[in-house]
Amino acid sequence: MSSRLSPHDIDAYERDGVVLVKEAVSLDWLAALDAIVERIVSVPGRWATDTRDQGVDQGRAIDERYLWRDEPSVRRFVLDSGVAALVGETMNCRTLRFYYDHWFVKERGSMTATPWHQDAPYWPFTGKQIASMWIALSDVDRESSGLELVKGSHLWNQRFRARRFVATDPKDAWIDKGDPSDVEVPDIERERDRHDIFSEPMKRGDGLIFSAWMVHAAPANYTAIRRAALSTRWLGDDVRWQPHPGADPTVGPADTKLQPGELVTDDERFPVAWTRADAGG
Repeated sequence: MSSRLSPHDIDAYERDGVVLVKEAVSLDWLAALDAIVERIVSVPGRWATDTRDQGVDQGRAIDERYLWRDEPSVRRFVLDSGVAALVGETMNCRTLRFYYDHWFVKERGSMTATPWHQDAPYWPFTGKQIASMWIALSDVDRESSGLELVKGSHLWNQRFRARRFVATDPKDAWIDKGDPSDVEVPDIERERDRHDIFSEPMKRGDGLIFSAWMVHAAPANYTAIRRAALSTRWLGDDVRWQPHPGADPTVGPADTKLQPGELVTDDERFPVAWTRADAGG
């Protein structure tokens, strides 16, 4: 087990659905990630959502995803930084595959809040061993748009309706095709006192590992500093390919030979990033 994890951390993930790993990423890796953030801010790419496109320049918010196939530094980070081992050990996997990288920037004074949601309904998979590792690229707390997560919500056995993060962005129209039978996310803000909400300050380089079935959100950035983060998305042993209307089109049926219901085995689109040492052959 990594020296940055303890049996307590594994238990916390199983019970709460989230664990905070201090100093998960070294300064050398952080410098490389900073360079990617600057590029995203200067020249957003194909999959970017940018509030500037909706006329919001002051307090701008940008997210960008799926850079690893074209950016060698991102691919090296995914495969060589050690974050895959942290996620794999936390989820108690035998093998861990990478899905995609997702970058978030909220400039100072950004009033763009990320609504309460689950990640799983947006993605073309089924399974419980689906997780993210959200890496702070700046010191962050609730005032500067730190993540908040409802502890234990990964155990609710409920799939909630996907919702847009930027309601006016036409690039997010795919979300509207989701299953109308999905249940609406509870109004967590109105019932905060009914939930145990994880909301911890993080230092630059800290990482949050959390289940894709967790209900979570991030408030606006009320501070005078830029909040930046990278979320890496991971697939464990029980994950099956299950495209559906309203799923993120970054990787779709045309991009893989996997058939619906098959365990994820596509090494080209979902490369193996870590294997447990005692997994055998």
